[in-house]
Amino acid sequence: MIDGGADSKVCADSKLFEEVVRPLLEQGLNVRFQARGASMSPAIRDGEVVEVTPVMVTKLRKDDIVLAKSHAGFRLHRIVAADPSKDVFITRGDCGQQDDPALKAEQILGLARAKEVRVGRNIVQARFRGVGGWMLRSAARAQYVSRKVLARAAAISGSSFAIANFCLLLLFAASMSAQVAVDSSTSAAATLAGAGSRNLTISHTTAGTNSLMLVGVSMNVTNASTTGVVGVTWNGTPLNFLGAHNDAGNTRRVEMWSLLAPATGAFSVVVTVNIPSAVQIGVVAGVTTFTGVDQTVPMGTFLSADGATATNSQLDVPSVINGMILDTLAIGGNRTVTVPNPQVSQWNASSGGTTNPDVRATGTSRAGAPSVPISETFSGTSNWSLGAVSINPSTADIAVSTSVSAVPLGQNSTYNITITNNGPSAANSVTLADTYNATNLSLVSYTPSAGTTCTNTLTTINCTLPTSFASGATATVTVVVSTTAPGFYPNTATITDSGTPADPNTGNNTYVALAPVVSVVCSTTTLTAGGTLTGQINTYYPGNGNVAIGATSIPVGAANGTGAIAVGSLLLIIQMQDASINPSNSVAYGNGSTGAGFTTINNAGNYEFVKATGVVAGGFVSISGAGAGGGTVFAYTTAALTATKGASTFQVV
Repeated sequence: MIDGGADSKVCADSKLFEEVVRPLLEQGLNVRFQARGASMSPAIRDGEVVEVTPVMVTKLRKDDIVLAKSHAGFRLHRIVAADPSKDVFITRGDCGQQDDPALKAEQILGLARAKEVRVGRNIVQARFRGVGGWMLRSAARAQYVSRKVLARAAAISGSSFAIANFCLLLLFAASMSAQVAVDSSTSAAATLAGAGSRNLTISHTTAGTNSLMLVGVSMNVTNASTTGVVGVTWNGTPLNFLGAHNDAGNTRRVEMWSLLAPATGAFSVVVTVNIPSAVQIGVVAGVTTFTGVDQTVPMGTFLSADGATATNSQLDVPSVINGMILDTLAIGGNRTVTVPNPQVSQWNASSGGTTNPDVRATGTSRAGAPSVPISETFSGTSNWSLGAVSINPSTADIAVSTSVSAVPLGQNSTYNITITNNGPSAANSVTLADTYNATNLSLVSYTPSAGTTCTNTLTTINCTLPTSFASGATATVTVVVSTTAPGFYPNTATITDSGTPADPNTGNNTYVALAPVVSVVCSTTTLTAGGTLTGQINTYYPGNGNVAIGATSIPVGAANGTGAIAVGSLLLIIQMQDASINPSNSVAYGNGSTGAGFTTINNAGNYEFVKATGVVAGGFVSISGAGAGGGTVFAYTTAALTATKGASTFQVV
């Protein structure tokens, strides 16, 4: 780690930074360092470890945190304005009062991707972008603050209320995302004798979805060092070999085997061991099944370690938040093993004796994190061998979007609904509810893609997607409606994944699409070939006031352009701005994290074609349209922005 100086500089020694950090970033490698004197609160605080990744400056955007070099040294500051086309980037510290001097692309070394935070007992990486990272940072900050409050409360009165609040915060931190969980564990032990293949049978029961079975085998191979497992089956289905390891003296051996999505129920695991000569071999095998496991990339690689005449084992295993680790240990049968917290014992057994062929074996699990130390303590010295593997959590991020095009009145509108699985794991219980109810609208048809089944009620189409809905899979539903009046017709598509674990990102689970249906009004002007188009073609008049439905006169301001409205001109009236939004400076900005971008659309986007029946006079232009009384179909609004709503503007083209 590299310490930094004051005012969020990350390295006081520029030469060291130039010679060490910059070359690593230029080689495409990520760099982690400890920020000192950081003024980035609340994003980055003093002493926190930050990961910086190489970045293409053309991809940078407002609110990104970048590592940059300026005359003041190296800093981690947030971009407040970016114009890659002009090679200008403006940054500012989160607690700063003024912008930093402008930066050029060559001065930006990398993008701050994540920082390390403590959630519960684990150190995890929280990204600066995305809801998941925000939740981790919030949980870590809440935990930090609650500890201070708890300490103060305990000093004052020993308040149980403060303790209860602290526990609630820890519960929030632990449950905010899906997690790998142990389904069941069993084990069996025996001393196998004689040359050839010998079986060890373990009765086991498994249940649940997104599952993984791991079998750990521990052996004392002192009498025949080439002894090994030649096969493992579950109800006749073969498991896959993950890895094996002998200690340096070839006396202790561990092996691990796996089966993804094992059949549920009560069956037997059969471990077949090949013994090369007529000797005795102590064997212990343990079986653990897990639920909530990623079915695409379920595990990391097999890791191992060993030691001689030691009283403890030790192995560092890289893992991920919400994942899990399982290890398998083999030591001498004349020793006992103590499993320290937070490791959880899944099995702890001896092959039956304390003589040299016998073995003591344990299997333990521990919640995942970027780096997890695994260790067990022995009652006395022993040669030992240890194997471990990390297990990845299931993450199926289901998203929905809808596209629809404007049509003239009299033609059908088509909503093209697309459901995708953006996560690395399959989803098993995905449903779609598509609501199309609106005045003057009728359903014509709906067509799901292969594997998707749908039924219709009076207002909603309910669909069930294929099981399993694999990572990267796409399903579509095409909904056709007819209308009897011009307007904007909403369609709300909502998807739900009721399987386990829950969808970790619900911000993309609802999509509201508006189908524009417009009346076509034709001009009396005769169109002729105009040659090559140059300059500004259309003339724009800003709306100047409010327009009611059925209006035959539109208030307009000064024209922007060289053309003028004449009798018979074809005009386009369009509401440019009118939506209401959630203005909170938080993840709720727009529409409370749903991604819709607005809370109420109001008249924004409404448009229609009308015909001019006169020229602009006195700030008004008279028109005829397809609305009531030969006037406008929609109302149009002009208003200044407020604390909860942006400006409302419309224009006449």
